[in-house]
Amino acid sequence: MDMSLEKENVKVEWVDLGESSFGGEYDPDNPRDIAVLRFDVFTREDEKAEWEDPGNASYSTNMPVDTPEPILMQALKRILGEVFDVISSGISIKKTCSDLSFIEPSWTEKKQEVIA
Repeated sequence: MDMSLEKENVKVEWVDLGESSFGGEYDPDNPRDIAVLRFDVFTREDEKAEWEDPGNASYSTNMPVDTPEPILMQALKRILGEVFDVISSGISIKKTCSDLSFIEPSWTEKKQEVIA
């Protein structure tokens, strides 16, 4: 999966690491298990710098890997909008990212400001 968004010095992306909705590794033999995505957040000092992990910025979610791309993109916009504001204010993003780990497809149905 190659889906990411950037705004200035912040980047968010979806990652498929074969994680399970039950935690741990996805079990395709379990009909109740769902393969879910993880989001990663990266920052950089300026456009010439490499993207870096700011710490506490990679979380497994409730977003199934087979979620349609338009919903995944809308969810990424929401994640980017929320973490960008926190990072820009100089506050740790740990709590924000932890809260965003509960993101699921229905979150895109709620009204929200789109940042991109």
